[in-house]
Amino acid sequence: MILLEMKAYIEKRGEVPLTHLAHSFNLDPDTAEMMMTQWIKRGVVEKLENQPCPSLDTQSLCGGCSGNCHTSSLIHQSIGTRQVIYRMKRS
Repeated sequence: MILLEMKAYIEKRGEVPLTHLAHSFNLDPDTAEMMMTQWIKRGVVEKLENQPCPSLDTQSLCGGCSGNCHTSSLIHQSIGTRQVIYRMKRS
């Protein structure tokens, strides 16, 4: 059931950082990442790694890059040195 909810969550938002996804479902990031592999294997979701906002201000989560991150509900968050974002796979 939670896998379907996670898929619907990504569909609704378009792109979701792993940390945001994990927090929204009260999971640790490693568990959320493991669960998302099921949708990746089925070709429904794709995983984008190392996609940081080049001028990210970690306090405001805004890089001032005019990339419209907030209008697309995409918030960049880092996991150590990795940036992981999930989005629905485009046909």
